[in-house]
Amino acid sequence: MAVCKVKKVNIFTHLELKDKIIEELQKAGCVQIIDVTSKLKMPGLLDFDTINNTESISALPEVKYCIDFLSNFEDKP
Repeated sequence: MAVCKVKKVNIFTHLELKDKIIEELQKAGCVQIIDVTSKLKMPGLLDFDTINNTESISALPEVKYCIDFLSNFEDKP
């Protein structure tokens, strides 16, 4: 029996792409896929899909401000 090196990867994606990505990985036959949601040390991570749109939209100006502020420190070529 041959022995090969194994690498562990974590794949994070939008929920709507989950089935397509799993299907493509299974077609490739080069990965073993296991669901680790039951093993998460921070179960709150599972609640990301419950954030409402209003909350996200109200945070956009603050995010834009931060991006604009930090872009002043960007390395210029």
